[in-house]
Amino acid sequence: MILPEVEPTPVWNGIASFACGGAAAGFGTEEPLPGQDEEVIRYAHWWGGGEDTYPNLVQGAWMYPTEVVDSWYSAIGSGEVAAYGQGAQDCKDLRNNASLEYGSALSAQSLRIGEDQSGPVVVLNTPGASIKLLRPPPMRDDGSTPGDHMGEILWQGSKPLSGPQIDDGFGGMALVVRQNPAEPLHIDVFAGACLSYPSPGALPPTATAGIWGSVRWLQWDAAAMHTQGAAVILEPDSTGRGGFGVCGLAVGDLIEDASCPGDELVVTTLAGDLYVFALDASSIGAPLVHTWVPGSLGAYNAIIIEDLDQDGHSELYVAGSQGIWKWKQQ
Repeated sequence: MILPEVEPTPVWNGIASFACGGAAAGFGTEEPLPGQDEEVIRYAHWWGGGEDTYPNLVQGAWMYPTEVVDSWYSAIGSGEVAAYGQGAQDCKDLRNNASLEYGSALSAQSLRIGEDQSGPVVVLNTPGASIKLLRPPPMRDDGSTPGDHMGEILWQGSKPLSGPQIDDGFGGMALVVRQNPAEPLHIDVFAGACLSYPSPGALPPTATAGIWGSVRWLQWDAAAMHTQGAAVILEPDSTGRGGFGVCGLAVGDLIEDASCPGDELVVTTLAGDLYVFALDASSIGAPLVHTWVPGSLGAYNAIIIEDLDQDGHSELYVAGSQGIWKWKQQ
């Protein structure tokens, strides 16, 4: 069954193009629609919204390689009466929930996709550096219309978790997720922010007091969110340089060394810093690498860890304001 009159999407011939850093996407698979012999369906999710729609709209689509078969959005169309909330029939206000004035209603944010035991989860990092988890609705094959189910908010930064509350300052560009290596149905969420450090109320002030970048590791287990170790603060190191404006994150096995098994966390900043951190089972370890380049680096997670030269070893590619940078282990 092919549903007619689906909402317009930025998908053409199986290719989804996204404008601006807040319009990122993730892909997964679902079973074909009843009666369809084609391959499994792909899904994508992205930031939508605009001046004539509700703030921070998330949209999604299910598609075959050349055909969109269904779509959804997290709020009803403009001009209708909005009932805001967290349930399936509620419009979702996806701004920073702690203080709305810390981010405009329409500013770009980061979006990534993970999967727990119940299916896909849309992970959002808002301008106020507050994390939200959104469950997409199931694909419609019963003739229902968009608006009958607009997704559900599973968790947001104002809810309790096993550790400090996560509304760490401002930011929202830096976000990466992975399926936890030991628990594949748990979602690891790494989020970056700017943080006043130490707390403005801490007296006497210290020599390192200021606004520094920070990275926090959270884990979603389909029922609750947990902190994984303490937040990492990119305060000045032995070079005298700290990390300001965390804007990009990536996770992958970059350093092939017996002393660094498994994945590492790559962190970039608006000031051009590149950090590579070790990851253990439940915390972010010490930085293995700290260097910097002219200009900004890795904004909106423009980072890949991949063996593109096919020599059997992964390289690190990062987009910056002065071009694309490449690093590899020697």
